[in-house]
Amino acid sequence: MVRRYSDRQQFQRDKTIYILGPGNIGQFIAHSLAGLRNPPPIKLLLHRDSLHSSWIAAGQKIRLRRGDNLEVRSNIKVERIHELQASPQLNGGAHVSIDHLLVTAKCTGTLSLISKIKHRLTSESTILFLQNGLGVVDEVSATLFPEEPERPHYLHGTVSHGVLQEEPFKVHHTGKGKITVGLPPSASLSNFTGLSIETGNLPPSTLHLLQTFAHAPVLNAEAVSAIDFLQAQLEKVAVNAIINPLTAILECRNGDLRLFPTLDKLISRMIVEISMVLRSLPELEHVPKVAERFSEQKLERIVYSIMASTADNESSMLRDIKLASAATEIGYITGYIITRAKELGLDCSVNHSIMDVLQAKVSLTHQRKGLHGPLLVQATQQ
Repeated sequence: MVRRYSDRQQFQRDKTIYILGPGNIGQFIAHSLAGLRNPPPIKLLLHRDSLHSSWIAAGQKIRLRRGDNLEVRSNIKVERIHELQASPQLNGGAHVSIDHLLVTAKCTGTLSLISKIKHRLTSESTILFLQNGLGVVDEVSATLFPEEPERPHYLHGTVSHGVLQEEPFKVHHTGKGKITVGLPPSASLSNFTGLSIETGNLPPSTLHLLQTFAHAPVLNAEAVSAIDFLQAQLEKVAVNAIINPLTAILECRNGDLRLFPTLDKLISRMIVEISMVLRSLPELEHVPKVAERFSEQKLERIVYSIMASTADNESSMLRDIKLASAATEIGYITGYIITRAKELGLDCSVNHSIMDVLQAKVSLTHQRKGLHGPLLVQATQQ
């Protein structure tokens, strides 16, 4: 059912935008929005005390380097999640809601983090997920918001900007990319025209987020239809399902995968499985040229092209291995593909084996660093 919103419910532009996941991308977005002529209030949500200490040490500012220029923003606030759990209340006793939430945290910690602020989210809130992988939103809905009338509105996006952290709360914008947001089915591309959105079918909080992003030229935000966004997201998952686990297992940069001819056959077998799953998805059944877009040949060209264009980069999964992170995001990349293969009755044994090896690699790395306790690679379903 499509809900319509009257002028009396028009959203006030001065409502706070919260950012959950104050890493490279979260800081980049906060810095960019804070640079608007009339910026909305912005708050980074901190889930560790060490992050708050780093924020104080950084002078409570975000520094961004672009070329030879260093831009400093001090009009950004932070709030610790445990402070939000002791939720501030209005005079009538109602919780102060979080109407706009950007999620840039890793997939593996998203469910736990959102659960800590669930009481601040309402059916009128909008959550924009800007993450790698797929399956997080389904987890959030099933676990935290099983009843649809009480569920926040969701937007999904991807980020292709190059952003590296030089030190706590100082990031380097290494390459201009874009932020692509998939519009809800109730909107149309004709409603998103540069700096203006005219529609009565979107909730005020969603409109405010879209308009705010459109006003920030540094973000280079674009909107696409929901089905176009899903295809782009699936393509990105397919590429990450090849490059991320293999670079993490071999501990090499992306381009190094091209140096091992013996890997070509393995990569080809992985792609055969992934291609079959993507071409069989029921949600893409009536989409034109899906078989061509996700063919084995097309995916293979894309994978090797990305290896070449990001040859000197380290994948996020390799960085997780080096840092002995509690879990990689493979469960939301390869794990998502395996889950869909199981639903469709398709074989995905090669990719499943890769995930098993990666899990063993992470556990071994943990043990070698003297970290204790069982370590499992999180997955949506296995």
